[in-house]
Parts: sequence; C-alpha cells; structure tokens
Amino acid sequence: MIVLMMVMKRVAVLTGLILCSLIRAQDMFGDNKNSFVLLPAEVISSGVVSNIEFSSNGQFITFQRKDIATFESSLLGQEKPIRSPWFRYDRKSKTSIKMPVPETTDEVIALADNQSIFFSGADSNDPQGFLNLRTGALVKTTFKLENIRYLGYHADAPYFIVSVNESTIALMRPNGQSLSIAVPRKVQVFRPLASDSSTITFMAMLKDFPSKFGHLVYRTGDGTSSFTEKPREEVQKQMQFDNPRSKFWFENVGDLAFVKLMDLPKNLKTDLPTRAKLGTANCNPKFGPMSDCVAYEDAGALLIREIKPLDVELARKLAAKAAKTKAMLDAKNTALSLIIYASDMDDVLPGAEGWEAKVKPYCKDEALVRNFNYTYRGGNMASIENPSTTELGFTVGPGGRAVAYCDGHVKWIPDA
Repeated sequence: MIVLMMVMKRVAVLTGLILCSLIRAQDMFGDNKNSFVLLPAEVISSGVVSNIEFSSNGQFITFQRKDIATFESSLLGQEKPIRSPWFRYDRKSKTSIKMPVPETTDEVIALADNQSIFFSGADSNDPQGFLNLRTGALVKTTFKLENIRYLGYHADAPYFIVSVNESTIALMRPNGQSLSIAVPRKVQVFRPLASDSSTITFMAMLKDFPSKFGHLVYRTGDGTSSFTEKPREEVQKQMQFDNPRSKFWFENVGDLAFVKLMDLPKNLKTDLPTRAKLGTANCNPKFGPMSDCVAYEDAGALLIREIKPLDVELARKLAAKAAKTKAMLDAKNTALSLIIYASDMDDVLPGAEGWEAKVKPYCKDEALVRNFNYTYRGGNMASIENPSTTELGFTVGPGGRAVAYCDGHVKWIPDA
C-alpha cells in the first residue's frame, strides 16, 4: 500500500504537467508542407447566436443574439418578448456593440468596402438600408429593391446592391442613393464590374443566337447604355465568384468538431496531426475570409480562435514530443491500474492470460490496456526484490517505448 500511495502522488504531479503540453499538441494540425496552430478561444458573446458573418476583410463579425429570460424573471412574470437583436464585434478593439438596425431585420449582408452592411426584412414592408460598421451611421432606403441579383460582395466591383428585371436595373449605394437604368432590349445583365464619375460597367450577355458575351456600359451624363462584345472566356472568368476560398474546413467525429486543411488526400502519410479539436459537434464554425480565424458556437457562447501558421519542422518536433509524453502518461496510468488491481488481490498481479479484462475496470480508457504490452506476467509483488528495476510493461511511442516498472515509475527507452 505504501508503494501505491507513492505512485498516486507522483501521478498527480506528472499528470498536471503533461496535460498542459497535450492541450498545445491538440491545437496543432497540418500536412507535410503546412502546419497551423489554433490559439486559445476568446468569448465574443453569450446567449443563443445565429447568422454569423464576417466583413470582407475579416475585421468585423456580425451576428444575431436571442437572449433567454432568466428563471427569476419567469417566476415573477417579468419576461419581456424575446427579441433577436443584431450585434457587431470588432476584432481589433475586441468590443461588441448592438447594431441600430430595425427589429424586423432578418438578414444582413457584408459589402466589399470592408465597413458596410445591407439589411433587409422578410416582409415587403420591412425597411431596407445600410449600416456603417465603423461609425454606426444608419441609412434607411425609401426605394424598395426586389429580385436582388448582386449584393456588393465582390472586392473588385462597386459596392452596389443590384436588382434586375426584364427592362430595368435598380442600383443602391451604401449612402442611400438609388438609380434606375433602362436595360436595352435582348441584353441580360449580370454583376457590375467598375464605375467612375461618368460610367458604370456591367457584365452582360446579348440574347441573340448564338449568345454574345460582353459589357454593358451606362453613361451617367446622358443616361444611355451600349453593349460591347468581349471574348466569351474573359466574361465567363469575370462571372466566377471571386471571394477568396478558405484554406480550412471542419468535420464532426462523434461528439466533437475538428478543424483541418481543405482537400487533404485521403491516404495522406504524415507525422503531423491532420486535425485539431475545435469544440462540440455541430458548433456551426465560420472561417474568416483571410483564413486567419474561426468563429463558432459552444456551450451557449460565440467564440473565436485565431489560426496562426507554424513552422513545419517545429510542428513535427512538438508533435513527436506530445506523442512521447502521451505514451509516458499512458504507460504510467496502466501501471497504476495494475498496482491498484494487485492491492485489491492481496498484492498479486494478474497472469498473462486474460489480464486485460481484469484490469479494464481500473482504467478510465480501455485503449490504455489495448496499447500496453504487459511483460511481468503475474505474481506476488512482495516477492519482487527490486521493484524500481523490474519491468511491468511498456507502451510504444515515436522512436522508442515508455517502460513502466513495478514501483510505478516510467522511463523512456529509445529504439536501438
């Protein structure tokens, strides 16, 4: 029993030190060419959140939050109607404020000017408009846009909201100015490409047979428009959605969600962790447009974690160190389980036959037993002359094995 108490004291100290390194190791992921680390989470908001969106440069995060009535207010009959106000979080100042958009707003869209959003409601009578995320300036528009085709999300195009019907293009700018443009017959308009003080240029198609692709140029001076044919390949390339694609993706495994690199080969062989634990499954992660962070929901809060690149060789060393540390901890915990079992059996260790089933009830994780090579093969611990040099068994790790001895201590033995 004295040996058992000494072992348990050592394990308590060692476990605290090892868990710190394991947490860091669990935050690394990559492949053979790139590696990254998830920094600790920061809380953006409590409450039930939804509709998480980043501004186009990633500085701002907009979201909707539904506050839950407290138990005390429910008992006293003081509950207020549950609202879902909108908020914006500034990653630079790390502050979150309520946005002054109408309560009927059910959608906000970030525009490519990095500071404006367009808001609208589901009902045709709900107001539409713009909000400047930096200044808080609100502009409600009197001109109602329907059949919206373009929402100002392309960084290389003007920051218009565009709706189109058969004969008219309706434009709205973040300052609230609106413009109606007549569409020439047989011309189908797509998204805007550029604008200056005298013209606005759109991608367009002439609905002849065969179809002709090109640009529609509207002249603000006289209000006229003209179509210019362009190579089909050029226009089709411009039509592609050109927002930057995130480097990362996530996957749910059991009750947990993990972050990993996008498009990893199925049979990738690497000595780096290919995924890092993010949070609970179905946490609705949203990656920043610059692939430098991820916002997600967890335990009733909106969290954000920065994603930083990590030197691949350093990541390999950290991963190997973490794997070695884990093997040491696993061997120690399995050895402790064997010693506790023996203390319940008059200090007799189990034999080689069926030892796993006997020791499993003493282990929190069955995998520890499966990965442990039991070499002592049973007997009375009182007969061991030197417990500190008598091998109990080992767990294999990278480049060696963690050997546990009958007094409970563990030693790393490198491969020959």
